[in-house]
Amino acid sequence: MASALNDNELLTLIKNHIQHMKLVGYEDIGSSSMLKPYQVKIDKDKLNRIKKEIRTCLRLVGPPVQPIIPPEFQNCLVSTCNKDMLLLSLDTMKWTKIENAFKNQVSGQPNSMVYARGNIYVFGGESSSSTRYMRYSLAEKQCYEAEMLGVLGGSEISACYDGNEFIYLVGGDTHHNSLDRVDRFSIDTQQFEKVGHLSIGVTDAFTIFHDDMLYIVGVLDGCSDHYITVYNTEQVLQVRIVDTNKGKAGKVSWPGRL
Repeated sequence: MASALNDNELLTLIKNHIQHMKLVGYEDIGSSSMLKPYQVKIDKDKLNRIKKEIRTCLRLVGPPVQPIIPPEFQNCLVSTCNKDMLLLSLDTMKWTKIENAFKNQVSGQPNSMVYARGNIYVFGGESSSSTRYMRYSLAEKQCYEAEMLGVLGGSEISACYDGNEFIYLVGGDTHHNSLDRVDRFSIDTQQFEKVGHLSIGVTDAFTIFHDDMLYIVGVLDGCSDHYITVYNTEQVLQVRIVDTNKGKAGKVSWPGRL
């Protein structure tokens, strides 16, 4: 086993190496001991493409704006009847009615309604309102209406807010056909976009968002009522159908993202 060098021996090694460096002509062209020069060549076009790709993956998001909610809407439950809005105060347990709060009928499709950032959204509906959505501003006490551009409309759509920017729209019915769509609506841009598809159509389902997953419970076209669909919104989309009566996993599929 080699013994450790003492200070004098280590100093001698350093002195000899420095003398060797002075004697060897590293800078003499043609010397067999010359260090070979290397260069780093950068593909500027490829580097710029990579920079551009990275920039498209990043987006600066500021803190969410806290909505101004009037006192009469605070700490209450919201119900609807036809075009009217009914408020149940949890403090006084009294009902308040706002007549013609919405521009179209909203009864019969409770899962198409969702609250987000001081607004109540209703997506789709029957007949002429099937391709439109409404936004009722609690602060302004005003209803706004617009077309659902870029995605299918329909009735009995299941809407679910992710707690951040998007409201997901799942399934629905058009001309007595159940839809397998998964779309989403950006609260920031007020724009719709397609996300993907389920392996089976769903109508008037109840949807919950948690950790990038959509848990869809309700009526699945062609199956029993007691089924759950789990949908991953970020990765390769896996759809899993579970029979809650038997507690057994059923059909598993891997549809692609649009």
